[in-house]
Amino acid sequence: MIVTGAFLAEAATAADNKLHVWGGVISHIGLGPERTVRPVLVALTQAEADNSDRTIEVDLQPPDGQESLHFSLEVPEATANNDVGFTYWPLPLELPFNGRWRFVLSTAEGPEVSFPLVVNAL
Repeated sequence: MIVTGAFLAEAATAADNKLHVWGGVISHIGLGPERTVRPVLVALTQAEADNSDRTIEVDLQPPDGQESLHFSLEVPEATANNDVGFTYWPLPLELPFNGRWRFVLSTAEGPEVSFPLVVNAL
């Protein structure tokens, strides 16, 4: 399985094998003093022959150059085996710095996909 695209949204769900997204693609966000947010990470996937690995690695790179936050997410088996698949996860995040954060998603199989999130104080 490879990741072919990814983005953050306010909410997402699946119905009738279709992805429904609310709030569009989030590229900028304003945070209050608690510096927390709970966006939904949406990943678009594609099955690869002879691969049973369903793990997506996520690196969240802060704007200040400090060490990235790294975590792994498991893709449901039904989604991972589709030629055109998708999955999503709510991500409770604490983002202590303003600036351009970078999300980098990758799998053992393919290229990485990245996108920015610009964080500002309210």
